[in-house]
Amino acid sequence: MSTPPKRPIFSALVIAAMSLASPLFTPSAHANLVVNGDFETGVTQKRDFGGIAVGGGDTVLLEGTLAGWGTGPSGSAPNVLATNERVYYAASSDPAPVPPPGGPHAGAVSAVFPNPYPYDGYISQAIAGVVNGSAYRISFWLSNQIGDANNNSLAAHWGGTDTGNGISGGTDIFGPVALTVPLGWTQYSVDVVATENNQRLSFRAGNAAAGNLLDDVSVIAIPEVSSFGMLTGLSLLALGATARFRRRSVATA
Repeated sequence: MSTPPKRPIFSALVIAAMSLASPLFTPSAHANLVVNGDFETGVTQKRDFGGIAVGGGDTVLLEGTLAGWGTGPSGSAPNVLATNERVYYAASSDPAPVPPPGGPHAGAVSAVFPNPYPYDGYISQAIAGVVNGSAYRISFWLSNQIGDANNNSLAAHWGGTDTGNGISGGTDIFGPVALTVPLGWTQYSVDVVATENNQRLSFRAGNAAAGNLLDDVSVIAIPEVSSFGMLTGLSLLALGATARFRRRSVATA
């Protein structure tokens, strides 16, 4: 009497597929590599301005440094703050009690670039964990809640060196023309390839009237296409092996 055929090839394919898939679906594979990308760390209570914060939704004005980020240029007026101060989320002349929608994109605060002309205030961070040659998705949220259009722009920069007075080297992610910051929170995403380990991400912005807002910055690794292709190929081979094993089992029985 014949015995059912063994399936060592099928088992090996399944194990290989699982081994390849496991690093693609672990939490660390999709972790945000940016330190304090939501700007909530290092924020302290500054003062209570009383009443209802126009747009901010909080009666306590929060302001602080941006932990994990370098700021510049050195020696100038405040360049970037983490804040929920109402002037940055809605014009102070707006009639109460129905202000326009506003406030941080998420959490208690967002970053604001209130610097006057020449509108060169920036934040910068060398992203630990970025590996030369690997692909990453950069995402962030922008808003210009008061509707000011004069000198209203933000540039995102990938790579280079923070000199304290600007970013030397690297490239502007969206080309030579800076983004015009929209009225109301809008998400921007772009895929990039690292050209060095721990590559630097920087933002430069300015606004004559109040300041442009930035929140929830993330840099997340994109799994290699080749890994997905290999995983798909092994899965198809495993399915084929399963079908053949079943046919042989039926024939033997």
